[in-house]
Parts: sequence; C-alpha cells; structure tokens
Amino acid sequence: IGYRYQAGHWGVDASLSTVNLGGSDSFPSEAFHIAIIRAMALYSLRPKANRTIYGLAGFGAGQAMVDDGQGFGTELAGDGLEGHLGVGYEILRDRTMRLFFETLVTIPFFGVRPADFGDFFDDELSGPETSFGPVVSVMIGFGWSRPRYRAYGY
Repeated sequence: IGYRYQAGHWGVDASLSTVNLGGSDSFPSEAFHIAIIRAMALYSLRPKANRTIYGLAGFGAGQAMVDDGQGFGTELAGDGLEGHLGVGYEILRDRTMRLFFETLVTIPFFGVRPADFGDFFDDELSGPETSFGPVVSVMIGFGWSRPRYRAYGY
C-alpha cells in the first residue's frame, strides 16, 4: 500500500508493508523481510510522457528473519533502518489506471542475531550480531488516480 505525488521531474513515494520471501544459491535457507515503512524521493526522466523511466532513493524501517538451516529454533532475526535504491518503468500515465515495473535494492543498516521463532518481534535477541547482504525485489504494481494533465505518448 502506498502513495505517490509528483510535480515535474521530482516526486515522493511512501509505502507501508512490502514483504519479500526467499533465499539465495549461496544461502539456500528460508528468508523473510518486511519493509514496515519507507519514504523515497522519485525522479522521472520524462514527467509528462505517457511512459517514463524513473529512479528512487530513500530510507525506511524493516525487519528480517533468516532460517540458518540448522534445524528448528535456530533462526536469525533483526530490525532497524535500511536504505532503498531503485529504478522503474511506468506506463499508461494518461489513464486512470497506471502500471509500473520496478526493481528495488534494499540495504539493511542492521544485523541479525540468533533468536527463537517465537521471539522474532522481541527486542531481547541474544548472541553475536551478523550482517547480511542487500535484498533485491522485482515488482509489478498498479495505481489509480485522476489524470492531472494530458500526457503525450511514445
């Protein structure tokens, strides 16, 4: 769920609760990441065109949990500040319903510590802190609004 406002090339993108699930080849365990809230600056290359490429940069707060593959009760969990960088492509901007494709890289500025699954939302995590790499998201989304101007196409 989110909100976008744009005036000329620059805009603001704010959203709540984006969820990422998965793992990687180097760390094939189950992983869960949620961006609780985020606020980003948006820069559109062609603000009045029907289709445009845009960039995003900002900050947010998030939580992460990773199953380290050692069995039940050996999860790693943490929460805190994170940075966001992204690029997107928006189409149908002259219509009420808009469509966008976006790739976003989330860089956590917090680490994870050993925790029981039941303690994921507990602040009393124990053990040494471990850092983890960026979270890459590929999204397809839509939004609706009343067009404020007549976009020109290509």
